[in-house]
Amino acid sequence: MYQTILVAYNGTPESEVALKECIRMAPGSSAQVHLLAVVSPPPYLLVGEFAAAAVLSVEEGLAAEKEQMQKKLEAGAALLRAAGLSVIQHLEIGEPVNVIEEQASLLKTE
Repeated sequence: MYQTILVAYNGTPESEVALKECIRMAPGSSAQVHLLAVVSPPPYLLVGEFAAAAVLSVEEGLAAEKEQMQKKLEAGAALLRAAGLSVIQHLEIGEPVNVIEEQASLLKTE
């Protein structure tokens, strides 16, 4: 039986399927489900005197995106908990593929 499960989640219908599959697997309450949401930083180019304004704009956008993703993460975790699963939430910033791979490696060594 599975003891540790990593589910990447972003609130899309496809990631909802991943949550339902996790529930269907019925890993039991002793398993830990790590629910991971990743916020991708927007690409930007900083040039000359516009650098400060661009950084502020990027930071504000990132904070708003992070807040939205946190709400989606909490909704996904609530669904898993309602099914009797033990959930640990992770909200990270970065390129999704890299962050998912890093999180999987960290969990593998635990």
